[in-house]
Amino acid sequence: MYNFDYLLEILKRIDANETVSVSSLTKEFAVSKDTIYDYISTLKEADFPIIYDRAKASYVFEGDFSFSRPNLSKEEWLTLALAKNMMEQLSPVMVQNITKIEEKLSGGQAKLPKHINLSANVNNYSQRDYLGILHQKITQFERINIIYQALMNDKIKERKIDPYYLYFNDGFWYLRGFCHLVEDMRTFALDRILSLKGLNEHFTPKILEPEDEISGSFGAIVDGELVDVVLRFDKPCQSYVTRKKWHPSQSAKVLKNGLLELGFTVKGTLEIKYWLYRWLPHVEVISPLSLREEVQEELKRSLNKYYSA
Repeated sequence: MYNFDYLLEILKRIDANETVSVSSLTKEFAVSKDTIYDYISTLKEADFPIIYDRAKASYVFEGDFSFSRPNLSKEEWLTLALAKNMMEQLSPVMVQNITKIEEKLSGGQAKLPKHINLSANVNNYSQRDYLGILHQKITQFERINIIYQALMNDKIKERKIDPYYLYFNDGFWYLRGFCHLVEDMRTFALDRILSLKGLNEHFTPKILEPEDEISGSFGAIVDGELVDVVLRFDKPCQSYVTRKKWHPSQSAKVLKNGLLELGFTVKGTLEIKYWLYRWLPHVEVISPLSLREEVQEELKRSLNKYYSA
């Protein structure tokens, strides 16, 4: 029977570049030379790249193998610091996990240099962090029970959910799952979950690709039929609108009159309607007609508030 403490001690000394020889170990461990050879052989059979260096008169690790904490480059530390900064805005648990990674690395904690500043876009809701438990329940196909306060009407209901996947949009986390209350797929904002617990009930998941569901949505809402939306933008805001691609389906062309026309194919029009309002008064809805009329009506109601004041 091998003494595993001795095996670990041999590995530790080789990794620290100490002299490790049969004679030195025989004397210190108070065992025979054959026993030391057996220890070395056992470590080699376990795929530790141990060789004997005649010049050093010591056993060493072959090549660059080491148990030492890896040293990261400045660029790698910056990448880790950026990731940690973003996670501080998304999930306390994620920050804890990054801190654990830092503890396993040499170089201390990853911090952003003073010349790099990211806006503190921290959510103001209670820091209940359900990401960890939801990840567990999703991977184990376990049903959950939640008390949920709807975003649209503030109604509070208890729901049994088959959790499918999580996604992040515009500063908030969302859960997509099958709701037994309505017997259909629904989306739940994590910050609106008042309580959550596992039910120790398992479900057989439907074949579903999260990427396919999310790709058609313009924002957090992934329900709804696909609809083609065409918008036109005046020159004052065109350079701002074209700074990024807002949706995978986005197409753009400049008309003869100088207007910028953007086309989208999205699930429902609610989210894109809220988005186009940020560009008023420099945007016009061309199609669909239902969205154009809806925007007209809402703008009239808004103007009435100003004229009636």
